[in-house]
Amino acid sequence: MNKSKSQYTEKNLSQYGIFQLREIARNVGVHLPTTYKKEELIDKILQVVSGKVEPFVAKNKKGRPPKSFISFDSAWKKQEQQPESEDNTFFSWEKGAWVKDEVYNLFSELRVSEAMQGFDKNSQQNVVSGIVFCEPNGFGTLHIGGLNEITSNQMAVINSSIIDRFNLQNGDIIVAQVITHGDIQIVCDVMAINGFAPDELKRQNFAQLETISSNEIIKLWQDDKLLFTKCIAPIGKGQRAFVTGDKNAKNVLFEHFANEFSRQNIQTIMLALDKRPEEKINIENSGIEYSFSSFDMIPFRQMYLIELAINHAKRLCELGKSVALLIDDLMSVLHAYEFCFKQKSLQASEIDAIISLKKLLATGRNTSNGGNITLICYSSNRTDEEKKLAQLIDDLCNCHIKVNRSGINDFVVLPDSYTDNAFQLLDKESMLLADKIKKEANGVSDIELLQIYEKYLR
Repeated sequence: MNKSKSQYTEKNLSQYGIFQLREIARNVGVHLPTTYKKEELIDKILQVVSGKVEPFVAKNKKGRPPKSFISFDSAWKKQEQQPESEDNTFFSWEKGAWVKDEVYNLFSELRVSEAMQGFDKNSQQNVVSGIVFCEPNGFGTLHIGGLNEITSNQMAVINSSIIDRFNLQNGDIIVAQVITHGDIQIVCDVMAINGFAPDELKRQNFAQLETISSNEIIKLWQDDKLLFTKCIAPIGKGQRAFVTGDKNAKNVLFEHFANEFSRQNIQTIMLALDKRPEEKINIENSGIEYSFSSFDMIPFRQMYLIELAINHAKRLCELGKSVALLIDDLMSVLHAYEFCFKQKSLQASEIDAIISLKKLLATGRNTSNGGNITLICYSSNRTDEEKKLAQLIDDLCNCHIKVNRSGINDFVVLPDSYTDNAFQLLDKESMLLADKIKKEANGVSDIELLQIYEKYLR
């Protein structure tokens, strides 16, 4: 507390209740403040403040020093070792480790209550917006600025009572009132959740949304460079598309995808992992929502970004919105999963990582009573391990797009790209046209292939 000694008077202190006085007593250094009545507690506080009594400082585990606000940055960066026993453990995204639930509490040194907010006159209150992530221990964090600003570490603590009261979930975008105590910000009220007032928001459970086959094609061929999506490899809303081939061609393709999605009011989220720091500028200039990690970021933080992006897409889908999730690339996602699961069990790390990757791919779906999530992911397929992964992903995806580089800032989609059950998206005439193009495009150069696309698809 930031109070001057002149403010600690019997008249001022008598205005507070017993619980508020106990908080004040702990901060000034009164020993065992819960053992005194109100009048006695006021007298003890005045004695400590005036210097007649030395402030109490605990010398062993039986006593405790006055509680002070912790630095959230230090708690964020702190990592715990794996516990000796794996019983009653869970994975902490904040600490980046497997920890015991009975001993772990990131905010164990933090004392925040509504009573404290009332008497701390020097606290600053303001309204911010951001994305929510909930810890398994009941607490949460609000990343101020949303998904794009996660790496800036501008955040606020969300108490478990606030999470329970407003039923906050991972990936929610909220407008909240925060109170600042020193270096830390605490959410004290929630004004809006995902664009709705808290009492007007009607939630749905993403896992319980009825999944249906895609029956609506995403029209991306306004740009001549995306003519292939007209019948060669059409992408339906709620489908999973797998992109392979040249990395630079993929970058241009994803850029065109983002532009066309924005034209059709499809909310686009870009998940870019293990990238060079300067690549973030290109993503920012595209104007889409993104979750970015550079190659120097530890795998635990990468998993944190993955979970936030996926859950944010789910919350939007629950509200009935169309979402496009671009993932670049899946090998980085798999490596992050393998590293983190290896900290718990060396034998099950690869299996658990593959299972988690399948759950990520299962996010792409079309629902009858909600929105849809169109998942477009990339893998380079250069090593044997990547080729095995590509075969697994190919079996789980609806669409496979193979790209090649045809120029410095250009790309071409190869004719062996395809979409499973394309008849659900295309009419019979378009299907016949696709077969005709593939036969004519067999063995031609990239330039000739582009000419064939323009001839038949414009």
